[in-house]
Amino acid sequence: MDNNTFHKLARGSWQRDMLKAMLSTAGCHSPAYLLQGKAKLYLNRYNNSFQSILQRVRNAGYKINVTPGPRGGEYGSIYRINF
Repeated sequence: MDNNTFHKLARGSWQRDMLKAMLSTAGCHSPAYLLQGKAKLYLNRYNNSFQSILQRVRNAGYKINVTPGPRGGEYGSIYRINF
């Protein structure tokens, strides 16, 4: 994924940071796992944003590998982009 395509997929700095994390070997956790404090009040907005960036990545032709959390749920899931 070249830098230009990378910036076109993300809509804002938060989505860009999520993409960078998904491209790393460690991957990124779901927003529910990451948010703290008053940001948790906006969890639905972060989830919608996260689902939007996942859909744009899939539409661009990349596969997303989802590793379920320790108890098999969404909360601790890790997302990685496969090339």
